[in-house]
Amino acid sequence: MKTHKIKLDMKVLWLGLVFTSSLCAQTTFPLTAQDVVEKAIRTLGGRNKLLEVDHSLVQGTLDIKSVDIQGTFKIYSARPNKLYAWFDVNSMGILERGFDGKVYWEKSTASGPRIFTGDELKMNRLLAYFDLLYYDQIYKELQFKKLSQVNDQPCQEIDLIAQDCNPITLSFSKTTGLPIQQEFVIPDVFEPTHVTNTIMAYKEFNGHRIPSLMVQKVRGMETHRIIQSVEFNGKLPEGIFDLPQEIKALLREQAALDANEMMVQSAEN
Repeated sequence: MKTHKIKLDMKVLWLGLVFTSSLCAQTTFPLTAQDVVEKAIRTLGGRNKLLEVDHSLVQGTLDIKSVDIQGTFKIYSARPNKLYAWFDVNSMGILERGFDGKVYWEKSTASGPRIFTGDELKMNRLLAYFDLLYYDQIYKELQFKKLSQVNDQPCQEIDLIAQDCNPITLSFSKTTGLPIQQEFVIPDVFEPTHVTNTIMAYKEFNGHRIPSLMVQKVRGMETHRIIQSVEFNGKLPEGIFDLPQEIKALLREQAALDANEMMVQSAEN
């Protein structure tokens, strides 16, 4: 197994975990894509009830099947789009990611700290939103895509389309109405990466229906993520969404470079 493929999988392991806690509803298919989303929101209890949940902590284990590597994870998320994700994956070390609403960052024992920019920032910022309550603010359009099959279940695919960003495709079971698959493309310096998250089981966590198993496929690698516990509105660790010192240092370096470039351009003019 090539090293870059393992590193890439670490980068996308957690994507979709927020999805597991935000798209849990039993619904039937109306005529439009917007109706599907609104029905899901109503079935979850409606906007007012959903807004009672301000933040959450999701914890579990993961298993990268193709290389027989296991690990653990925890994801803190808060409205509207703050995140802190932590992974401990045996021989691959620690991976952390976070978003404070403005800066999206990552640091790992393998590659150190970095700040997301460009198309990669746009997609990950979109995926950071707490749940579907924000769909009318962040997506410019919802479209039916096609009928499909997911694990032998007939599904209706819906594209969620944001400005200047690849669409996110959600597949809803025509039998149960439950969302059972999420697909999106992550911009990458080497080549675009297609990610598929398939939900295999729903369970009740603190009165909410949450997918307890998600199978992620990316570039031929399959990762099983098992959610073991979900806590709503618990006590957050102090500063959990703050930028790490390494990221602040990168921001200062970038600001200094930008200021120097402006001075050079001014002098040339």
